[in-house]
Amino acid sequence: MAFDKISVPENGEKISMGADGILSVPDQPIVTFIEGDGTGRDIWRASQRVLDAAVAKAYAGTRKIAWMEVFAGEKAWHMYGQSDEAWLPQETLDAFTEYLIGIKGPLTTPVGGGISSLNVALRQKLDLYTCLRPVKYFEGVPSPVKRPEDVDMVIFRENSEDIYAGIEWAAGSDEVKKLLTFLHNEMGVSKIRFPESSGIGVKPVSQEGTARLVRAAIRYAIDNGRDSVTLVHKGNIMKFTEGAFRNWGYAVAKEEFGAVEIDGGPWCQLPNGIIIKDAIADIALQQVLTRATEFDVIATLNLNGDYLSDALAAQVGGIGIAPGANINYTTGHAIFEATHGTAPKYADKDMVNPSSVLLSGEMMLRYMGWAEAADLILDGINGAIAAKTVTYDFHRQMEGATKLSTSAFGDAVISHMGRGAETANPEDQYDELAERFKELFEAGAEKSSEYAQIAMEKARKQLTAAGAFSEEQGKNLKQFLERDFAQVADVMRSEAKEKLNPSRVGAGALASLSALLNMAGSALSSIAERTQKAISCRSGEITSAGTLTCRACGNELHFKKTGRVPPCPKCHATEFTKSY
Repeated sequence: MAFDKISVPENGEKISMGADGILSVPDQPIVTFIEGDGTGRDIWRASQRVLDAAVAKAYAGTRKIAWMEVFAGEKAWHMYGQSDEAWLPQETLDAFTEYLIGIKGPLTTPVGGGISSLNVALRQKLDLYTCLRPVKYFEGVPSPVKRPEDVDMVIFRENSEDIYAGIEWAAGSDEVKKLLTFLHNEMGVSKIRFPESSGIGVKPVSQEGTARLVRAAIRYAIDNGRDSVTLVHKGNIMKFTEGAFRNWGYAVAKEEFGAVEIDGGPWCQLPNGIIIKDAIADIALQQVLTRATEFDVIATLNLNGDYLSDALAAQVGGIGIAPGANINYTTGHAIFEATHGTAPKYADKDMVNPSSVLLSGEMMLRYMGWAEAADLILDGINGAIAAKTVTYDFHRQMEGATKLSTSAFGDAVISHMGRGAETANPEDQYDELAERFKELFEAGAEKSSEYAQIAMEKARKQLTAAGAFSEEQGKNLKQFLERDFAQVADVMRSEAKEKLNPSRVGAGALASLSALLNMAGSALSSIAERTQKAISCRSGEITSAGTLTCRACGNELHFKKTGRVPPCPKCHATEFTKSY
Protein backbone atom coordinates (compact mmCIF):
# COMPACT_ATOMS: atom_id res chain seq x y z
CA MET A 1 0.00 0.00 0.00
CA ALA A 2 1.34 3.44 -0.99
CA PHE A 3 1.08 6.41 1.35
CA ASP A 4 1.49 10.14 0.85
CA LYS A 5 3.28 11.24 4.02
CA ILE A 6 3.87 7.94 5.82
CA SER A 7 7.20 6.18 5.25
CA VAL A 8 7.08 2.37 5.44
CA PRO A 9 10.25 0.83 6.97
CA GLU A 10 12.15 -1.13 4.35
CA ASN A 11 13.52 -3.67 6.82
CA GLY A 12 10.20 -4.58 8.46
CA GLU A 13 7.43 -7.11 7.80
CA LYS A 14 3.70 -7.01 8.40
CA ILE A 15 2.02 -8.66 11.35
CA SER A 16 -0.88 -10.81 10.19
CA MET A 17 -3.84 -12.65 11.68
CA GLY A 18 -4.18 -16.30 10.71
CA ALA A 19 -7.41 -18.13 9.93
CA ASP A 20 -7.06 -19.77 13.34
CA GLY A 21 -7.32 -16.38 15.03
CA ILE A 22 -3.67 -16.37 16.11
CA LEU A 23 -1.33 -13.47 15.34
CA SER A 24 1.72 -14.17 13.20
CA VAL A 25 4.50 -11.82 14.32
CA PRO A 26 7.78 -11.74 12.33
CA ASP A 27 11.15 -11.02 13.97
CA GLN A 28 11.11 -7.46 12.61
CA PRO A 29 7.44 -6.49 12.75
CA ILE A 30 6.24 -3.12 11.49
CA VAL A 31 4.46 -1.37 14.35
CA THR A 32 2.72 1.95 13.79
CA PHE A 33 2.99 4.76 16.30
CA ILE A 34 1.48 8.20 16.85
CA GLU A 35 3.87 10.38 18.82
CA GLY A 36 1.05 12.36 20.44
CA ASP A 37 0.46 16.02 21.21
CA GLY A 38 1.75 18.11 24.10
CA THR A 39 3.81 15.95 26.43
CA GLY A 40 3.48 13.09 23.95
CA ARG A 41 6.74 14.12 22.30
CA ASP A 42 8.78 13.77 25.49
CA ILE A 43 7.00 10.60 26.52
CA TRP A 44 7.45 8.87 23.19
CA ARG A 45 11.18 9.61 22.96
CA ALA A 46 11.75 7.94 26.32
CA SER A 47 9.28 5.11 25.72
CA GLN A 48 10.65 4.11 22.33
CA ARG A 49 14.14 3.75 23.81
CA VAL A 50 12.82 1.59 26.64
CA LEU A 51 10.78 -0.65 24.33
CA ASP A 52 13.73 -1.10 21.96
CA ALA A 53 16.07 -1.86 24.87
CA ALA A 54 13.69 -4.48 26.28
CA VAL A 55 13.39 -6.25 22.93
CA ALA A 56 17.16 -6.14 22.33
CA LYS A 57 17.93 -7.50 25.81
CA ALA A 58 15.25 -10.20 25.72
CA TYR A 59 16.19 -11.61 22.34
CA ALA A 60 19.90 -10.74 22.07
CA GLY A 61 19.36 -8.70 18.92
CA THR A 62 17.48 -11.38 16.96
CA ARG A 63 14.25 -9.38 17.09
CA LYS A 64 13.64 -5.70 16.54
CA ILE A 65 10.56 -3.53 16.06
CA ALA A 66 10.45 -1.57 12.78
CA TRP A 67 8.67 1.59 13.88
CA MET A 68 6.43 3.39 11.39
CA GLU A 69 5.18 6.84 12.32
CA VAL A 70 1.63 7.72 11.37
CA PHE A 71 -0.08 11.00 12.09
CA ALA A 72 -3.06 12.31 14.03
CA GLY A 73 -3.80 15.34 16.16
CA GLU A 74 -1.97 18.66 15.91
CA LYS A 75 0.95 17.30 13.90
CA ALA A 76 -1.41 15.83 11.31
CA TRP A 77 -3.48 19.01 11.21
CA HIS A 78 -0.40 20.97 10.14
CA MET A 79 0.72 18.30 7.66
CA TYR A 80 -2.57 17.43 5.97
CA GLY A 81 -4.25 20.77 5.34
CA GLN A 82 -5.71 22.21 8.55
CA SER A 83 -9.25 20.89 8.04
CA ASP A 84 -11.50 18.68 10.17
CA GLU A 85 -10.35 15.67 8.15
CA ALA A 86 -6.70 16.54 8.76
CA TRP A 87 -6.94 15.74 12.48
CA LEU A 88 -7.29 12.05 11.62
CA PRO A 89 -6.15 11.48 8.01
CA GLN A 90 -7.55 8.59 6.03
CA GLU A 91 -4.08 7.20 5.35
CA THR A 92 -3.51 6.93 9.11
CA LEU A 93 -6.63 4.77 9.38
CA ASP A 94 -5.45 2.80 6.34
CA ALA A 95 -2.06 2.22 7.97
CA PHE A 96 -3.61 0.94 11.20
CA THR A 97 -5.90 -1.30 9.15
CA GLU A 98 -3.01 -2.69 7.08
CA TYR A 99 -0.45 -3.21 9.84
CA LEU A 100 -2.79 -4.34 12.67
CA ILE A 101 -0.88 -3.13 15.75
CA GLY A 102 0.05 0.36 16.89
CA ILE A 103 0.76 2.52 19.91
CA LYS A 104 -0.10 6.15 20.50
CA GLY A 105 0.50 9.04 22.84
CA PRO A 106 -2.17 11.47 24.05
CA LEU A 107 -4.03 13.45 21.39
CA THR A 108 -5.62 16.88 21.47
CA THR A 109 -9.40 16.95 21.14
CA PRO A 110 -10.22 19.60 18.49
CA VAL A 111 -12.30 22.52 19.70
CA GLY A 112 -15.41 22.82 17.52
CA GLY A 113 -15.66 21.12 14.15
CA GLY A 114 -17.02 17.70 13.39
CA ILE A 115 -14.77 15.52 15.58
CA SER A 116 -15.69 15.16 19.25
CA SER A 117 -12.69 12.99 20.18
CA LEU A 118 -9.84 11.58 18.10
CA ASN A 119 -9.51 8.64 20.48
CA VAL A 120 -13.19 7.73 20.10
CA ALA A 121 -12.98 8.21 16.32
CA LEU A 122 -10.07 5.76 16.08
CA ARG A 123 -11.91 3.17 18.15
CA GLN A 124 -15.12 3.46 16.15
CA LYS A 125 -13.60 3.55 12.67
CA LEU A 126 -11.39 0.51 13.35
CA ASP A 127 -14.12 -1.25 15.41
CA LEU A 128 -11.78 -1.66 18.38
CA TYR A 129 -14.61 -2.94 20.51
CA THR A 130 -12.66 -3.74 23.68
CA CYS A 131 -10.99 -1.11 25.83
CA LEU A 132 -8.61 -3.17 27.95
CA ARG A 133 -7.45 -1.50 31.18
CA PRO A 134 -5.34 -3.56 33.59
CA VAL A 135 -5.00 -1.89 37.01
CA LYS A 136 -2.30 -3.14 39.37
CA TYR A 137 -0.23 -1.58 42.14
CA PHE A 138 3.55 -1.11 41.90
CA GLU A 139 5.25 -1.33 45.28
CA GLY A 140 6.32 2.11 46.48
CA VAL A 141 3.99 4.21 44.33
CA PRO A 142 2.20 6.89 46.39
CA SER A 143 -1.47 6.01 46.88
CA PRO A 144 -4.40 7.69 48.70
CA VAL A 145 -5.77 4.35 49.98
CA LYS A 146 -4.58 2.10 52.81
CA ARG A 147 -4.18 -1.14 50.85
CA PRO A 148 -3.45 -0.33 47.20
CA GLU A 149 -1.75 -3.72 46.88
CA ASP A 150 -5.24 -5.31 47.00
CA VAL A 151 -5.99 -3.86 43.56
CA ASP A 152 -5.26 -6.31 40.75
CA MET A 153 -8.03 -6.03 38.18
CA VAL A 154 -8.42 -6.12 34.42
CA ILE A 155 -11.29 -4.10 32.97
CA PHE A 156 -12.93 -5.04 29.67
CA ARG A 157 -14.87 -1.93 28.70
CA GLU A 158 -17.19 -2.11 25.68
CA ASN A 159 -15.88 0.48 23.25
CA SER A 160 -18.35 0.81 20.39
CA GLU A 161 -21.81 1.21 21.93
CA ASP A 162 -23.60 2.82 24.89
CA ILE A 163 -24.01 6.61 25.09
CA TYR A 164 -20.43 7.04 23.86
CA ALA A 165 -21.58 5.94 20.41
CA GLY A 166 -21.91 9.64 19.62
CA ILE A 167 -25.56 9.53 18.57
CA GLU A 168 -26.87 12.81 19.97
CA TRP A 169 -28.37 16.12 18.90
CA ALA A 170 -28.31 19.61 20.38
CA ALA A 171 -31.23 21.12 22.27
CA GLY A 172 -33.53 23.11 19.97
CA SER A 173 -32.15 21.56 16.77
CA ASP A 174 -34.43 20.37 13.96
CA GLU A 175 -33.28 16.81 14.62
CA VAL A 176 -34.33 16.97 18.26
CA LYS A 177 -37.71 18.45 17.32
CA LYS A 178 -38.33 15.60 14.86
CA LEU A 179 -37.23 13.01 17.39
CA LEU A 180 -39.40 14.47 20.16
CA THR A 181 -42.41 14.51 17.85
CA PHE A 182 -41.79 10.85 16.92
CA LEU A 183 -41.29 9.79 20.54
CA HIS A 184 -44.48 11.56 21.63
CA ASN A 185 -46.76 10.68 18.72
CA GLU A 186 -45.51 7.22 17.74
CA MET A 187 -44.02 5.81 20.96
CA GLY A 188 -46.22 7.49 23.55
CA VAL A 189 -43.28 8.99 25.45
CA SER A 190 -44.38 11.68 27.88
CA LYS A 191 -41.62 11.52 30.52
CA ILE A 192 -39.27 14.15 29.11
CA ARG A 193 -39.56 16.89 31.70
CA PHE A 194 -38.28 19.86 29.67
CA PRO A 195 -38.57 18.91 25.98
CA GLU A 196 -38.04 22.43 24.64
CA SER A 197 -34.56 22.69 26.17
CA SER A 198 -33.40 19.08 26.06
CA GLY A 199 -30.55 17.67 24.06
CA ILE A 200 -31.23 14.05 23.10
CA GLY A 201 -28.81 11.11 22.95
CA VAL A 202 -29.32 7.45 22.07
CA LYS A 203 -27.87 4.53 24.07
CA PRO A 204 -27.49 1.46 21.82
CA VAL A 205 -26.57 -1.84 23.50
CA SER A 206 -26.67 -4.95 21.31
CA GLN A 207 -26.55 -8.68 21.92
CA GLU A 208 -23.68 -9.07 19.44
CA GLY A 209 -21.67 -6.22 20.97
CA THR A 210 -22.18 -7.62 24.45
CA ALA A 211 -21.36 -11.18 23.44
CA ARG A 212 -18.03 -10.38 21.80
CA LEU A 213 -16.91 -8.30 24.79
CA VAL A 214 -17.89 -10.87 27.43
CA ARG A 215 -16.42 -13.66 25.30
CA ALA A 216 -13.07 -11.83 25.20
CA ALA A 217 -13.17 -11.22 28.96
CA ILE A 218 -13.86 -14.88 29.78
CA ARG A 219 -11.15 -16.08 27.40
CA TYR A 220 -8.71 -13.68 29.03
CA ALA A 221 -9.64 -15.01 32.47
CA ILE A 222 -9.09 -18.59 31.30
CA ASP A 223 -5.78 -17.86 29.54
CA ASN A 224 -4.36 -15.88 32.46
CA GLY A 225 -5.50 -17.99 35.39
CA ARG A 226 -7.88 -15.41 36.85
CA ASP A 227 -10.51 -16.28 39.44
CA SER A 228 -13.66 -14.46 38.33
CA VAL A 229 -15.40 -12.27 35.75
CA THR A 230 -17.82 -9.63 37.07
CA LEU A 231 -20.45 -8.11 34.78
CA VAL A 232 -20.90 -4.52 35.99
CA HIS A 233 -24.14 -2.81 34.91
CA LYS A 234 -27.01 -0.56 35.96
CA GLY A 235 -29.69 -3.02 34.91
CA ASN A 236 -31.88 -2.28 37.90
CA ILE A 237 -32.72 1.06 36.25
CA MET A 238 -31.98 0.57 32.53
CA LYS A 239 -33.52 -2.86 32.10
CA PHE A 240 -33.52 -3.13 28.30
CA THR A 241 -29.94 -1.91 27.76
CA GLU A 242 -27.78 -2.54 30.82
CA GLY A 243 -30.11 -5.23 32.15
CA ALA A 244 -29.90 -6.93 28.77
CA PHE A 245 -26.08 -6.65 28.91
CA ARG A 246 -26.14 -8.65 32.15
CA ASN A 247 -28.47 -11.32 30.77
CA TRP A 248 -26.61 -11.69 27.48
CA GLY A 249 -23.32 -11.90 29.37
CA TYR A 250 -24.53 -14.82 31.47
CA ALA A 251 -25.86 -16.49 28.31
CA VAL A 252 -22.39 -16.37 26.70
CA ALA A 253 -20.84 -17.97 29.79
CA LYS A 254 -23.38 -20.81 29.75
CA GLU A 255 -23.74 -21.44 26.02
CA GLU A 256 -20.12 -21.03 24.92
CA PHE A 257 -18.08 -21.93 28.01
CA GLY A 258 -20.26 -24.49 29.78
CA ALA A 259 -20.95 -22.42 32.89
CA VAL A 260 -23.38 -23.90 35.42
CA GLU A 261 -25.54 -21.83 37.78
CA ILE A 262 -24.56 -21.72 41.44
CA ASP A 263 -27.40 -22.18 43.96
CA GLY A 264 -30.07 -21.39 41.39
CA GLY A 265 -28.22 -18.51 39.74
CA PRO A 266 -27.70 -16.05 38.34
CA TRP A 267 -24.04 -16.47 39.36
CA CYS A 268 -22.44 -19.38 37.58
CA GLN A 269 -19.16 -21.28 37.39
CA LEU A 270 -17.04 -22.52 34.49
CA PRO A 271 -15.75 -26.11 34.49
CA ASN A 272 -12.29 -24.82 35.48
CA GLY A 273 -13.68 -23.01 38.54
CA ILE A 274 -13.86 -19.42 37.26
CA ILE A 275 -16.88 -17.62 38.74
CA ILE A 276 -19.10 -15.47 36.51
CA LYS A 277 -21.03 -12.91 38.57
CA ASP A 278 -22.55 -9.44 38.30
CA ALA A 279 -22.66 -6.20 40.29
CA ILE A 280 -24.69 -2.99 40.09
CA ALA A 281 -22.39 -0.19 38.90
CA ASP A 282 -22.76 2.20 41.84
CA ILE A 283 -22.27 -0.64 44.33
CA ALA A 284 -19.22 -1.83 42.39
CA LEU A 285 -17.68 1.65 42.58
CA GLN A 286 -17.93 1.41 46.37
CA GLN A 287 -16.72 -2.16 46.64
CA VAL A 288 -13.60 -1.75 44.49
CA LEU A 289 -12.53 0.62 47.29
CA THR A 290 -13.69 -1.40 50.29
CA ARG A 291 -13.43 -5.00 49.00
CA ALA A 292 -10.96 -4.82 46.13
CA THR A 293 -9.82 -8.44 46.43
CA GLU A 294 -13.30 -9.63 45.43
CA PHE A 295 -12.86 -8.24 41.91
CA ASP A 296 -10.64 -9.72 39.22
CA VAL A 297 -11.68 -9.42 35.56
CA ILE A 298 -14.49 -6.90 35.00
CA ALA A 299 -16.66 -6.74 31.86
CA THR A 300 -18.81 -3.64 31.57
CA LEU A 301 -20.43 -1.09 29.29
CA ASN A 302 -18.74 1.99 27.90
CA LEU A 303 -19.68 4.67 30.42
CA ASN A 304 -19.38 2.42 33.47
CA GLY A 305 -15.98 1.27 32.25
CA ASP A 306 -14.77 4.84 31.87
CA TYR A 307 -15.68 5.64 35.47
CA LEU A 308 -14.30 2.40 36.89
CA SER A 309 -11.00 2.59 34.99
CA ASP A 310 -10.07 6.04 36.20
CA ALA A 311 -11.38 5.50 39.73
CA LEU A 312 -9.24 2.38 40.06
CA ALA A 313 -6.23 4.12 38.52
CA ALA A 314 -6.43 6.72 41.31
CA GLN A 315 -6.05 3.94 43.89
CA VAL A 316 -2.74 2.76 42.45
CA GLY A 317 -1.07 6.07 41.61
CA GLY A 318 -3.19 7.86 39.02
CA ILE A 319 -3.65 7.81 35.27
CA GLY A 320 0.01 8.76 34.81
CA ILE A 321 0.82 5.11 35.46
CA ALA A 322 -2.33 3.58 33.94
CA PRO A 323 -1.98 1.72 30.61
CA GLY A 324 -4.70 1.02 28.09
CA ALA A 325 -5.43 -0.79 24.85
CA ASN A 326 -8.22 -0.82 22.29
CA ILE A 327 -8.54 -4.22 20.65
CA ASN A 328 -10.61 -6.13 18.13
CA TYR A 329 -9.90 -9.73 19.12
CA THR A 330 -11.56 -11.00 15.94
CA THR A 331 -9.43 -9.15 13.38
CA GLY A 332 -6.34 -8.71 15.55
CA HIS A 333 -6.33 -4.91 15.26
CA ALA A 334 -5.06 -3.20 18.41
CA ILE A 335 -3.96 0.27 19.45
CA PHE A 336 -2.17 0.66 22.78
CA GLU A 337 -2.29 4.12 24.29
CA ALA A 338 -1.62 6.60 27.05
CA THR A 339 -4.71 7.02 29.19
CA HIS A 340 -3.91 10.58 30.28
CA GLY A 341 -4.23 13.88 28.43
CA THR A 342 -1.73 16.03 26.56
CA ALA A 343 -0.86 18.37 29.49
CA PRO A 344 0.31 21.13 27.10
CA LYS A 345 1.74 23.30 29.89
CA TYR A 346 4.38 20.61 30.48
CA ALA A 347 5.10 20.00 26.79
CA ASP A 348 8.79 19.81 25.78
CA LYS A 349 9.93 20.21 29.40
CA ASP A 350 11.06 16.57 29.75
CA MET A 351 9.43 16.17 33.15
CA VAL A 352 6.24 14.09 32.96
CA ASN A 353 5.83 10.44 33.88
CA PRO A 354 6.07 8.15 30.80
CA SER A 355 4.78 5.08 32.66
CA SER A 356 1.34 5.04 31.02
CA VAL A 357 2.88 4.62 27.56
CA LEU A 358 5.64 2.32 28.90
CA LEU A 359 3.06 -0.01 30.42
CA SER A 360 0.89 0.21 27.32
CA GLY A 361 4.00 -0.85 25.39
CA GLU A 362 4.39 -3.74 27.83
CA MET A 363 0.81 -4.76 27.03
CA MET A 364 1.56 -4.49 23.32
CA LEU A 365 4.63 -6.72 23.54
CA ARG A 366 2.65 -9.31 25.50
CA TYR A 367 -0.18 -9.14 22.93
CA MET A 368 2.44 -9.81 20.22
CA GLY A 369 3.63 -12.88 22.10
CA TRP A 370 6.90 -11.25 23.20
CA ALA A 371 6.36 -11.90 26.90
CA GLU A 372 10.08 -11.95 27.72
CA ALA A 373 10.50 -8.34 26.61
CA ALA A 374 7.27 -7.35 28.38
CA ASP A 375 8.57 -8.86 31.63
CA LEU A 376 11.76 -6.80 31.36
CA ILE A 377 9.74 -3.59 31.21
CA LEU A 378 7.86 -4.57 34.37
CA ASP A 379 11.19 -5.39 36.02
CA GLY A 380 12.57 -2.02 35.00
CA ILE A 381 9.61 0.02 36.25
CA ASN A 382 9.43 -1.94 39.50
CA GLY A 383 13.16 -1.44 40.04
CA ALA A 384 13.15 2.27 39.27
CA ILE A 385 10.24 2.93 41.63
CA ALA A 386 11.71 0.71 44.37
CA ALA A 387 14.94 2.72 44.14
CA LYS A 388 12.87 5.90 44.53
CA THR A 389 14.15 7.29 41.24
CA VAL A 390 10.95 8.79 39.87
CA THR A 391 9.46 11.70 37.95
CA TYR A 392 8.14 14.83 39.63
CA ASP A 393 4.56 13.55 40.14
CA PHE A 394 5.76 10.75 42.42
CA HIS A 395 8.78 12.61 43.79
CA ARG A 396 6.63 15.21 45.53
CA GLN A 397 4.80 12.44 47.40
CA MET A 398 7.75 10.14 48.24
CA GLU A 399 10.16 10.81 51.08
CA GLY A 400 13.83 10.52 50.14
CA ALA A 401 13.16 10.15 46.41
CA THR A 402 15.35 11.40 43.56
CA LYS A 403 13.49 13.47 40.97
CA LEU A 404 14.19 12.45 37.38
CA SER A 405 13.28 13.88 34.02
CA THR A 406 11.19 11.86 31.57
CA SER A 407 14.27 10.74 29.67
CA ALA A 408 16.27 9.97 32.82
CA PHE A 409 13.40 7.85 34.15
CA GLY A 410 13.58 5.91 30.90
CA ASP A 411 17.30 5.36 31.57
CA ALA A 412 16.49 4.18 35.09
CA VAL A 413 13.93 1.68 33.78
CA ILE A 414 16.45 0.31 31.28
CA SER A 415 19.11 -0.04 33.98
CA HIS A 416 16.80 -2.16 36.16
CA MET A 417 15.68 -4.53 33.41
CA GLY A 418 16.26 -8.16 34.29
CA ARG A 419 17.76 -7.37 37.69
CA GLY A 420 14.74 -8.49 39.69
CA ALA A 421 14.74 -8.07 43.44
CA GLU A 422 18.07 -9.78 44.08
CA THR A 423 21.26 -7.81 44.73
CA ALA A 424 23.84 -8.31 42.02
CA ASN A 425 27.56 -8.75 42.64
CA PRO A 426 29.03 -5.28 43.42
CA GLU A 427 31.78 -5.67 40.84
CA ASP A 428 29.22 -6.58 38.16
CA GLN A 429 27.15 -3.56 39.14
CA TYR A 430 30.23 -1.40 39.01
CA ASP A 431 31.08 -2.56 35.49
CA GLU A 432 27.51 -1.90 34.39
CA LEU A 433 27.54 1.60 35.87
CA ALA A 434 30.93 2.38 34.36
CA GLU A 435 29.58 1.36 30.97
CA ARG A 436 26.61 3.68 31.45
CA PHE A 437 29.04 6.50 32.25
CA LYS A 438 30.69 5.89 28.90
CA GLU A 439 27.35 5.80 27.06
CA LEU A 440 26.24 9.04 28.66
CA PHE A 441 29.47 10.76 27.73
CA GLU A 442 29.12 9.67 24.12
CA ALA A 443 25.50 10.88 24.10
CA GLY A 444 26.57 14.20 25.55
CA ALA A 445 29.33 14.60 23.02
CA GLU A 446 26.94 13.85 20.19
CA LYS A 447 24.28 16.26 21.41
CA SER A 448 26.61 19.10 22.16
CA SER A 449 30.24 18.54 21.20
CA GLU A 450 31.35 21.97 22.30
CA TYR A 451 29.75 21.54 25.71
CA ALA A 452 31.10 18.03 26.26
CA GLN A 453 34.66 19.06 25.34
CA ILE A 454 34.89 21.43 28.31
CA ALA A 455 37.30 19.78 30.75
CA MET A 456 37.53 21.81 33.93
CA GLU A 457 40.68 20.90 35.86
CA LYS A 458 39.21 21.86 39.21
CA ALA A 459 36.23 19.59 38.68
CA ARG A 460 38.43 16.72 37.59
CA LYS A 461 40.54 16.93 40.73
CA GLN A 462 37.57 17.19 43.07
CA LEU A 463 35.64 14.34 41.51
CA THR A 464 38.48 11.87 41.14
CA ALA A 465 39.70 12.63 44.67
CA ALA A 466 36.37 11.39 45.98
CA GLY A 467 37.73 7.86 45.92
CA ALA A 468 35.07 5.33 46.88
CA PHE A 469 32.20 7.83 46.66
CA SER A 470 30.81 7.73 50.19
CA GLU A 471 27.12 8.51 50.63
CA GLU A 472 27.90 12.05 51.78
CA GLN A 473 30.33 12.60 48.93
CA GLY A 474 27.76 11.20 46.55
CA LYS A 475 25.20 13.78 47.67
CA ASN A 476 27.75 16.55 47.20
CA LEU A 477 28.60 15.22 43.77
CA LYS A 478 24.94 15.17 42.76
CA GLN A 479 24.60 18.83 43.72
CA PHE A 480 27.84 19.59 41.92
CA LEU A 481 26.57 17.83 38.83
CA GLU A 482 23.32 19.80 38.91
CA ARG A 483 25.25 23.09 38.94
CA ASP A 484 27.36 22.35 35.94
CA PHE A 485 27.26 19.09 34.03
CA ALA A 486 30.40 20.05 32.11
CA GLN A 487 32.39 19.48 35.26
CA VAL A 488 31.88 15.72 35.14
CA ALA A 489 32.71 15.22 31.47
CA ASP A 490 36.15 13.80 32.24
CA VAL A 491 34.79 11.42 34.86
CA MET A 492 32.72 9.79 32.13
CA ARG A 493 35.90 8.75 30.36
CA SER A 494 37.99 5.73 31.22
CA GLU A 495 39.62 7.69 34.04
CA ALA A 496 36.54 7.00 36.17
CA LYS A 497 37.19 3.29 36.06
CA GLU A 498 40.89 3.74 36.80
CA LYS A 499 40.31 5.95 39.83
CA LEU A 500 37.44 3.92 41.34
CA ASN A 501 38.74 0.48 42.21
CA PRO A 502 35.82 -2.01 42.14
CA SER A 503 37.10 -3.65 45.32
CA ARG A 504 36.39 -0.41 47.19
CA VAL A 505 32.89 0.08 45.81
CA GLY A 506 30.20 -0.84 48.34
CA ALA A 507 26.42 -0.63 48.29
CA GLY A 508 26.33 3.04 49.29
CA ALA A 509 28.80 3.93 46.58
CA LEU A 510 26.79 2.06 43.99
CA ALA A 511 23.65 3.92 45.03
CA SER A 512 25.50 7.22 44.68
CA LEU A 513 26.83 6.24 41.28
CA SER A 514 23.37 5.23 40.14
CA ALA A 515 21.92 8.52 41.33
CA LEU A 516 24.71 10.38 39.55
CA LEU A 517 23.83 8.60 36.33
CA ASN A 518 20.19 9.57 36.67
CA MET A 519 21.18 13.17 37.28
CA ALA A 520 23.45 12.98 34.26
CA GLY A 521 20.53 11.87 32.13
CA SER A 522 18.50 14.82 33.36
CA ALA A 523 21.38 17.19 32.65
CA LEU A 524 21.81 15.86 29.12
CA SER A 525 18.11 16.37 28.47
CA SER A 526 18.40 19.90 29.82
CA ILE A 527 21.32 20.56 27.48
CA ALA A 528 19.32 19.26 24.54
CA GLU A 529 16.31 21.36 25.53
CA ARG A 530 18.37 24.54 25.86
CA THR A 531 20.08 23.85 22.55
CA GLN A 532 16.73 23.26 20.87
CA LYS A 533 15.35 26.52 22.22
CA ALA A 534 18.47 28.35 21.05
CA ILE A 535 18.00 27.20 17.46
CA SER A 536 14.20 27.46 17.35
CA CYS A 537 12.06 30.23 15.95
CA ARG A 538 8.41 30.90 15.15
CA SER A 539 6.46 32.71 12.48
CA GLY A 540 6.52 36.47 13.05
CA GLU A 541 9.93 36.51 14.72
CA ILE A 542 13.00 38.19 13.18
CA THR A 543 15.78 35.85 12.04
CA SER A 544 19.20 36.35 10.52
CA ALA A 545 20.58 34.69 7.39
CA GLY A 546 20.45 30.90 7.40
CA THR A 547 18.19 27.93 6.71
CA LEU A 548 14.94 27.28 8.58
CA THR A 549 13.50 23.75 8.62
CA CYS A 550 9.79 23.30 9.31
CA ARG A 551 9.31 20.98 12.26
CA ALA A 552 6.03 19.63 10.92
CA CYS A 553 6.90 18.73 7.32
CA GLY A 554 10.66 19.26 6.92
CA ASN A 555 10.33 21.96 4.27
CA GLU A 556 13.34 24.33 4.13
CA LEU A 557 13.25 28.13 3.94
CA HIS A 558 16.51 29.87 2.95
CA PHE A 559 17.23 33.39 4.23
CA LYS A 560 20.05 35.34 2.59
CA LYS A 561 19.60 38.24 4.98
CA THR A 562 17.76 39.20 8.15
CA GLY A 563 13.96 39.04 7.82
CA ARG A 564 10.67 38.11 9.46
CA VAL A 565 9.78 34.39 9.59
CA PRO A 566 6.61 33.49 7.62
CA PRO A 567 4.42 30.40 8.13
CA CYS A 568 5.64 27.34 6.25
CA PRO A 569 4.46 27.77 2.63
CA LYS A 570 3.97 24.02 2.33
CA CYS A 571 1.98 23.08 5.45
CA HIS A 572 1.39 26.46 7.19
CA ALA A 573 3.08 25.33 10.41
CA THR A 574 4.70 28.03 12.53
CA GLU A 575 7.68 26.36 14.26
CA PHE A 576 11.14 25.99 12.72
CA THR A 577 14.67 24.93 13.61
CA LYS A 578 17.60 26.95 12.30
CA SER A 579 20.94 26.00 10.80
CA TYR A 580 23.68 28.10 9.20
